[in-house]
Amino acid sequence: IINSTRWTFPEKSTIAGESYLIVFATGTSRDLPELHTDFKISAKGGYLALLSPDHSTVISEFNYPAQRTNFSYGASGYFATPTPGDANGIATNGFIADTNFDIDRGFYDTAFDVNITTDTQGATIIYTTDGTEPTLTNGTSSPSSASVPITGTTVLRAAAYKTGFIPTNIDTQTYLFTSDIIQQSEMDPDVVNDSAYRGEIASAMKSIRALSIVTHPDHLFDNATGILENTQGRGSEWERPISMEFIDAHDAENSTQTNAGLRVHGNGSRSNAKNSLRLLFRSDYGSKKLNYPLFGDDFITEKFNTIVLRAQNANSWTRNRAEDRQSTTFLQDSFAKDTQGAMGQPHTGSTFVHLFLNGTYWGLYNPTERPDGSFGEDHFGGDDTDYDAVNRRFSVEVLSGTKTHWDEMISHTNNLLDTQAEYEGLHEYVDIENLIDYMLIHQYMQARDGPDDFGHNNMRLVRRNNPPGPWQAY
Repeated sequence: IINSTRWTFPEKSTIAGESYLIVFATGTSRDLPELHTDFKISAKGGYLALLSPDHSTVISEFNYPAQRTNFSYGASGYFATPTPGDANGIATNGFIADTNFDIDRGFYDTAFDVNITTDTQGATIIYTTDGTEPTLTNGTSSPSSASVPITGTTVLRAAAYKTGFIPTNIDTQTYLFTSDIIQQSEMDPDVVNDSAYRGEIASAMKSIRALSIVTHPDHLFDNATGILENTQGRGSEWERPISMEFIDAHDAENSTQTNAGLRVHGNGSRSNAKNSLRLLFRSDYGSKKLNYPLFGDDFITEKFNTIVLRAQNANSWTRNRAEDRQSTTFLQDSFAKDTQGAMGQPHTGSTFVHLFLNGTYWGLYNPTERPDGSFGEDHFGGDDTDYDAVNRRFSVEVLSGTKTHWDEMISHTNNLLDTQAEYEGLHEYVDIENLIDYMLIHQYMQARDGPDDFGHNNMRLVRRNNPPGPWQAY
């Protein structure tokens, strides 16, 4: 049944000869120069028609199938390259069926063969084992299917290609062998050969989840473009595409893979031998969010825009100061976060993983949330634009929104706050109970790199601006 009154072109809408008019099916009315319909087309497929002004004569119509991200569709089929505002290119014959691996990611003790297949007849499987992306010009090619021997720790990436078809996405599987991980040159021989530890290392590798990051080695180590060779690089220019897998040695259902962006994270720690990293999830890479119970099934959210992989800095075995090395437990930050939650305050999640970069063991890392606008959205609802977030150190860095409300709060607190009215007015700006609990935790732990040290360092606060609310510290 045709809904002939679904949406009508506004008056004076014109299309010049041999040209095109772009209409955005956003489902909202917007005061913008572009045309926006009051309906959305379903990504699951549907019907679309263009009618004459009499609302009954069909000028053009077609049923469209399920849509794919970053691919366009027209009456003649799918197009590998969208061309809005221009003529359609040559339609493809469709999509190649996804690749299948008969053995999934995980920890293994003995060698085996992995068989990679696709249900599309005549397709070619191309795979790599060095972290690079398999393409028509890179990788090992195998018609119809591929059998890959796995004799040790391996990062296996594969895609399927066929002329006239849109290729599959790249699938990544990491296979970990503790026997050869222990022998990697990056492992400290003083630890792995010590009689006090060597008998426990294999089981310790499986005691918590592994996080395998796989990417072109140049993205990490190239002198000019590698983020680990240029650790002072910041912003989107220093973000690199990766595959990431959480691997649970004891529960295959708790293992997963997705794609993301990777940056170096931190401030003073960027010159350390071991760097903190940040994972960013956007539709550019696949899913807009990481949808995974990273901090347990009972945590407030399982969806994340950003995850920080903390390498530990102030109290770390990689620090030059003996005092820092001697006080290292790797638990201080997580203890503070958990304690904040136990005190009834909102808090960021925290856990631990063994990190691997292209199959090489990179150490124990501490995944946690980054308190910014996306954090507010994930925890409290609304949109990330509904939140202001700041990172306070010697100066105030805006992570999301603005610091207008922050500046107003500072102006207010420049008063002595020696009257009840002035103190009560502070509630408009900051959650006082939250601030008290936050400071109690830092003072109890005698934090050396926190809000009462080094110019009020490492103090992160988030507030909702729509509807307006006070700042809360994390």
